[in-house]
Amino acid sequence: MKKLIIVALLIGGAYYWYTHKGPGQSLGIAPTAPLGHVQALDRHLTKMGLQKRPNVAISVPDLNQEVVGTEYVDVAQVEKSGGFKESVALVTDDKGHLKTVVGMYILPPEMGAWRPTTVSTFLLGYWGKLGGGELHFTARTVGSNASVYGMAIFQRQQQVATFSNGPVSGIWVKETPMGYVTVSLQ
Repeated sequence: MKKLIIVALLIGGAYYWYTHKGPGQSLGIAPTAPLGHVQALDRHLTKMGLQKRPNVAISVPDLNQEVVGTEYVDVAQVEKSGGFKESVALVTDDKGHLKTVVGMYILPPEMGAWRPTTVSTFLLGYWGKLGGGELHFTARTVGSNASVYGMAIFQRQQQVATFSNGPVSGIWVKETPMGYVTVSLQ
């Protein structure tokens, strides 16, 4: 009987953790807020030590637009890297609901390597919580086909991973010296 009570408590505790503290809960990810709640992400990002900068113009490369949002910058990393900025930006609609999250981080010199920083670690976890799963990168060439003496002069290589999960889609791009992630509502 004692073992049955212990098992019931363990199952109850696991259920409580999963429904109240589990994956996505601390960020407010829910069917009504598929990218999470702005307030929950704000708390999480500032608790991680990122500096909040409201009303910043943010370039969203794969959406080909510039928007205004709140940026969370790893100031220590900027100083350490000689000016390269690692950040996470939250973009909301006119009602204050989260519609896009953009993150940028510094890549190590070897394109395939992983260099854990505050921002890159957050982005990897967030990608997983949104349903991005394991990252599988494929190569793509971007830029102009212009050439001089038969050599492409404006083309460059990127490594790209994408996902689509219900109303959320994401793209992760690695191109030395920076990597960036964009997740948004479709």
